[in-house]
Amino acid sequence: MKIFMLNINNINQEDFKRYIHYSSKKNEISKYYYFHDKVRSLYGELLSRMIISIDNLIPMENIVIKKNQYGKPYLLNRKSCFNISHSGEWVVLATSKLSIGIDIEMQKKINFHIMDRFFNENEIHYIERQNEEEKKLRAFYKVWTRKESYVKAIGIGLQDNLNFDTQPEHSYKKLGDYYIRSYFLNNYIMSICSKADPYDCEPIIVSKFDLHNYLNKGAPDENYKLL
Repeated sequence: MKIFMLNINNINQEDFKRYIHYSSKKNEISKYYYFHDKVRSLYGELLSRMIISIDNLIPMENIVIKKNQYGKPYLLNRKSCFNISHSGEWVVLATSKLSIGIDIEMQKKINFHIMDRFFNENEIHYIERQNEEEKKLRAFYKVWTRKESYVKAIGIGLQDNLNFDTQPEHSYKKLGDYYIRSYFLNNYIMSICSKADPYDCEPIIVSKFDLHNYLNKGAPDENYKLL
């Protein structure tokens, strides 16, 4: 299992125009109104294709990515599993030989009434007993990202009445057949859920230069090293 993080704050118009032709979903990306949303979509795909190419030693253009009925991406004719998430300035990717889901969220003010729709009693109590507004918000996003990563790992959508308990009082926990772990990154919270154990898994930071260098190189190489 591996986790990769790409900061997209320094992606500019020139970068976007140069590397958009590597995408298999140009029409979809072009429909986004805001440039930042276009960048998230494009660089989420490019990051995924680069890592899949390196891990499987196949050219990026030979990678076929499909989606199930809930929108979860998967590789056609490959056993490797991957999942993508993005929020704010970060695009993140998780890869594994077993089912996996990842979610990252930038903390921002929300209406806590949404808890009644998606969270169970234990999770709501965990959030409400925080004694500061900032800690309460952090606790909310910890639960939210754990919910998201779990449903993404098992391949379903985030629906009403998801009453399973993510046990947010633990940063690392096994829930049935799945392990779940949360990471705190300044104003961001990220959670990963997988049948593989993420206990020793720490994120790998990928720069835009790593990604651009690999794209310019044009061929998979098992000896390629990220900068």
